[in-house]
Amino acid sequence: MIFHLLETATAFSHHYERHLMGHAAEPAGQPGPGVDHKKLLDVLMNYSLVYASRYLVRARSLCQEMLRRFAKIGRTDVPGPKYRGFHVRPSTLVAKIVRHYGSEVTMELDGATFDAASPMDIFRANEKINREKRNWLVQQVANLPCLRDPACLDDPVQAVRRIVLALAEHGKVIIYERPIPVQPPDEDDADKTAMQYVLDEVKRLQATGVFDMVMEVRVTFHGDERVLNDLKLLAEHGYGEDNFGNNTPLPDELSYVRR
Repeated sequence: MIFHLLETATAFSHHYERHLMGHAAEPAGQPGPGVDHKKLLDVLMNYSLVYASRYLVRARSLCQEMLRRFAKIGRTDVPGPKYRGFHVRPSTLVAKIVRHYGSEVTMELDGATFDAASPMDIFRANEKINREKRNWLVQQVANLPCLRDPACLDDPVQAVRRIVLALAEHGKVIIYERPIPVQPPDEDDADKTAMQYVLDEVKRLQATGVFDMVMEVRVTFHGDERVLNDLKLLAEHGYGEDNFGNNTPLPDELSYVRR
């Protein structure tokens, strides 16, 4: 049905472009094209294309419904994206895989459940990931030996730089911007202790993407095993990006997500 409707649309489009365009307003007394161009366009747009689209959407829904009925349900535990968690690119790729199969798949993180077919819903997982990262960052900063030396805080701006560099040397953070753009204390920081300023500035640098933590966040996907296999493959290939957010090739099995 879809094929034949598109055949008529192709024939109508060809006839309109080759024989009717430019003939809509023939001078009086001249023979017309024999077909009313408005009626032809009306049939093309409001019948052939409309019903081809309706049949296509319904057929796809029917096929997905049949596949769900015979789907084997499972779960897989995979690491989350290393670069800034589930930001736009990995969230979109996950959702494309899920929608490709038309199955219901959910993602779990720290007790919260997200719709894996919705990039915006997956993106919400970053709220939890960033909260965990901030808590982890404060703990790592507090354990640095340099902060146990009172002289370390004599110059708070340099203290912030030394802290970020020390975390990077220990492989706990990746620095994306150099030199590290530390903002010196201003009037709003007048009531803060040097330690509080340092902690707030380190958290600000992380939140603005100057550096990010190297910590593994794991998520669990539930649903059709066919989808889970592709999601596992996506995770194994870094969700299509490296540790610095650069685009990386995906395996041939996932080529459909690049369309």
